[in-house]
Amino acid sequence: MTDREQDRLRGLSVDLYALREGGPKRIQMSQEELAKWHQALQSTDAALDNGDVDAALASLRQPIPDSLPAYVIPFLQARCWEKLGDTETAQVFMNEAQRLDPGHVLPVLSLLSRLQPMGAPGMKKGA
Repeated sequence: MTDREQDRLRGLSVDLYALREGGPKRIQMSQEELAKWHQALQSTDAALDNGDVDAALASLRQPIPDSLPAYVIPFLQARCWEKLGDTETAQVFMNEAQRLDPGHVLPVLSLLSRLQPMGAPGMKKGA
């Protein structure tokens, strides 16, 4: 395993532990801190779009504003793992996002359809 892969797995361990504990640390932020955090989130989104998934995942481990909806971080983590091609890990985070906000049922179903090819046990053709 490469150093990068080992770092990614260590980060995944941290993320899964945080998920079990209720997500990343939440802190109260001033308006100025909140503005900086939103800029950092935009940088995270840009990193994800540019293929720097490891940087995006690392930035999602930082403390988050207490006003941020709880589903946002696991949803973004799911996008990261999906971009890496690991839909099973992405599904873990997407399931948490859906649990926190049932409006995420469509992304969850989309990931599930990629996990089980049509005709696999438990899936009806055309479902």
